[in-house]
Amino acid sequence: TIDQRLAAHPATQLLFPQLNRTELTLFAENQGADGGINHDLGGGHLERGVHPQDWPDLTCSFIIQTARHAWTTGDTAFEDAMWPRARQALLKHAAWAEDGAGVAQVGSNGLGTSYDGYHYEGTTGYMATLWLAALAVMERWADRRGDSELLARIPGWRDAAIARLDADLWNGEYYT
Repeated sequence: TIDQRLAAHPATQLLFPQLNRTELTLFAENQGADGGINHDLGGGHLERGVHPQDWPDLTCSFIIQTARHAWTTGDTAFEDAMWPRARQALLKHAAWAEDGAGVAQVGSNGLGTSYDGYHYEGTTGYMATLWLAALAVMERWADRRGDSELLARIPGWRDAAIARLDADLWNGEYYT
């Protein structure tokens, strides 16, 4: 699964870089037309194909992992192939974040995360900080690609995310 890979991919990338590349390529090939990312490759049915889920952490996980692979391996062909996919994933996530006034709101609106079993609602520290990390990655990537449109939009998304995170989770001493 793309979300569990977020924690596990450094070992796969270091020890099996071709496998890492192949798995990320499969997630890209199964990306939804709107930029959504599959949670898993097949879910027990490898023939299933494209079935993105409305879990905003999946788009962020995909962005972070593809950039890390491209940049740490120096695989420019992979970076070139993944750039439009990562950009599309960012725009999908940005729509959720905009609907949530800065951070994708999980729970009652149909959006989930990898941690749905805990019944979180609204702004979560996980979703907010993962979104901020994906924005930082994409800002660097947009700069590398000369994408002035994204470079102009990312600061607004970042500012809105920080404002929402602070408004919803900062109690004056620490984040709740």
